Amino acid sequence: MGVNPTSDNNINQEYLLQLSTAIQMMENKGIYALLDCHQDVFSRYFCGEGVPDWIAEKLGDTTVKAFPFPVAPNMSQEADTGYPKLDECL
Repeated sequence: MGVNPTSDNNINQEYLLQLSTAIQMMENKGIYALLDCHQDVFSRYFCGEGVPDWIAEKLGDTTVKAFPFPVAPNMSQEADTGYPKLDECL
């Protein structure tokens, strides 16, 4: 979920601690790390796994309701979440 997984602006300190620990372990072994902070296809609402739902929902109808463009039309949605079904995303 990353550094800021909830809408209350709390920084996920546990996530940062685990990341720091992993980087320190690599440094101790002489391994360099390049952190790639990115998201994948914005959100699950768009067949991706990028930003948390609260961000997509905060943007409202301009993004979530515009789906599925440019993905195939008439995609089935999961009843409990409204996400497109993953087997239709691929």
